[in-house]
Amino acid sequence: HVDPEFGTGAVKVTPAHDPNDYACYTRNPHIGIINILNPDGTLNEYGLQWEGMDRLAARTQIIEKMGELGHFEGVEDRVIPLKHSDRSKTPVEPYLSDQWFVKMGDHDDGKPGLAQLAMDAVEQNRVRFYPSRYAKTYLDWLGEKRDWCISRQLWWGHRIPVWIATLDVGGTWSNEQEFAAHKKRSDEVRESAKKELSEYLLAAGVSSEDFTIELDVASIKCCVRSELAEAAINSLVEFKESFQPKKVEEGSPIPTALDRVEGFESATRDALNCSSFFNLRQDPDVLDTWFSSALWPHATLGWPDTAHNPPLSASKPADRVGGSATGTDPSTQSTGFENEVLATFYPHEQPADGNHSVLITSRDIITLWVARMVLTGLYNMGDIPFRHVHVHPKILDGFGQTMSKSKGNGVDPVDLIGKYG
Repeated sequence: HVDPEFGTGAVKVTPAHDPNDYACYTRNPHIGIINILNPDGTLNEYGLQWEGMDRLAARTQIIEKMGELGHFEGVEDRVIPLKHSDRSKTPVEPYLSDQWFVKMGDHDDGKPGLAQLAMDAVEQNRVRFYPSRYAKTYLDWLGEKRDWCISRQLWWGHRIPVWIATLDVGGTWSNEQEFAAHKKRSDEVRESAKKELSEYLLAAGVSSEDFTIELDVASIKCCVRSELAEAAINSLVEFKESFQPKKVEEGSPIPTALDRVEGFESATRDALNCSSFFNLRQDPDVLDTWFSSALWPHATLGWPDTAHNPPLSASKPADRVGGSATGTDPSTQSTGFENEVLATFYPHEQPADGNHSVLITSRDIITLWVARMVLTGLYNMGDIPFRHVHVHPKILDGFGQTMSKSKGNGVDPVDLIGKYG
């Protein structure tokens, strides 16, 4: 935080570009947030005459401008805690952006949330750490109950299963009556958009339990939970894009719009009714790798398909227990069948002979992986994924640092064998 003895006494507060200042904003939201950067590190419209200029170049010119205006007193060399990327070795620039979060805190009605349920599992000795001192690492981190940011801006990963569209709520007003009329129309558009998208997905054969629609001020968001729902909404994207005006170049044919929704022809009429929103597209972000890894204990056993055993190889389809292969489409699943692999190995234990499931891991991923496997297991399966967590020692370099390819401080076992045998 700010040191009263530091600098000139004038304090800047930039919630969009400093973690401490953002914390100040959460306590005093009336100060607002102004983000002056574009994603590529150049200044946006708030940069005034320096808009479009790289932030590093702009700093030099701003100092010159302050000198011209008579406001510049001097420059002091200071040692500051400047963070650098472990891979690129370049400075990390704090930048406020929209991300997806998982709520970790308790519910408004007082019921325990994800973090508390995972803490209860350890405090009630349903999950035990060996050595036991590592339970404190687990409990201290979960005890903060901070929401978990699960979105990443990377090329690879599981894509966020959310589709977003812009609502047709544009307009202007010059008095209160016009504003009231605009607000009424905007509310009607939002409700129409939700109704249109819901009716299309239902007409495409998607269960109402496999999608969730939420409305924002000027957008509509749809989260899907099945392969069928994903295919249906992707077909709607292609269908709507086929009606967009396209530039016709000399020698190329004029593109024609699709006359039906590919793969979901019976829902074409409902697709044509989706007129209250446009620019439907999937969120470009991917899931945090630790979110995907948190699903490992049950996803590797066939979850969320609880009606079929998982395939033993990529070339062999999933088998319906006690019957023939039927695939994994939820619409083909039959009641009365069960995924025996999931039921047997999640969690794997044989209480009769004292055998329990054991996770063997390193201390540096207790919060990243262990805690998250427990909370996702409790949420998705209603049970913990393992009973015992064995934390093994870890070989470090001569300076006590973790060996990694990025740091270049690893050792070649072959060289060590050649030297010491």
